[in-house]
Amino acid sequence: MRFHILIFLFTAVAGFSAQGRQDPRGCIAELVNEFNEDYIVESLTRVEEFWRSEFERRGWAFHEIGYGLFTGSQETPCGLVKAEQGMIYCPAAHTVYLDPDYYHEHMKFSGSYFTWAFGYEFGQHVQAMLGVTARVMNDYDVVNGQAKLNYQAACFAGVYFRHLMTSGQIEQEQVTRLEKNLGSDKFNFIKGYSTRDPRVCSPLLVQR
Repeated sequence: MRFHILIFLFTAVAGFSAQGRQDPRGCIAELVNEFNEDYIVESLTRVEEFWRSEFERRGWAFHEIGYGLFTGSQETPCGLVKAEQGMIYCPAAHTVYLDPDYYHEHMKFSGSYFTWAFGYEFGQHVQAMLGVTARVMNDYDVVNGQAKLNYQAACFAGVYFRHLMTSGQIEQEQVTRLEKNLGSDKFNFIKGYSTRDPRVCSPLLVQR
C-alpha cells in the first residue's frame, strides 16, 4: 500500500489559493449519490475533523483541503493524474484527487484500506499546511525529497490511527492487520501511532 505525492511540475507552496479545487462537500455528495457508501463519507469527514481539531489545539493555522473526482485521467496543477493511481494529493492545489471506481473496487476487499489511504493522503496536506513540503523539496532532489515526504505522511497517518483506536472508532486488531501490509511505511506509521504526537514525525515541528 504505497501512495505517492505529486511533485513533478511542483514549485514551492506559498499560500492556499482555492484555484483548481472542487468543493469538498460537493465531492462527498457526489460519492454518496453514485455509490451510496456511508463509509466513504465517514472516512473523508473524520480525518479532516481530527486534523482540524489537532491544529486548533496546538495553535496552528488550518487550511481547507479540496477533493476532486475524476474518471480515467485528470489534468492538475501537479500534472496528469491517472485512474490507476486511485487517490493522490497535489500540494500545488491542496487537493486530493480520487477515482471513485478504483476505491469502490478496493473496498470490496478491505474497508480499512480507504481509511488508511485517506489518512496517508491527508498527512501530505498536513505537510503542506506546516510548510514541510516546500522546505523538503527545496533541500533535497526529487527522488530523496519524495521518499522523505512519503515516510512522513505514513507517520502522520499513524498519529491519526492512534486517535481512531483510542476513541473506539477502530479495533487494535485492525491496526495490527494494517501494520503487516505497510511494507517500508511500517516503521514510520508505528512512530506516529505510538506517540499520537505529530511533532515526532519531523524535526521541523519540534519548536512548534
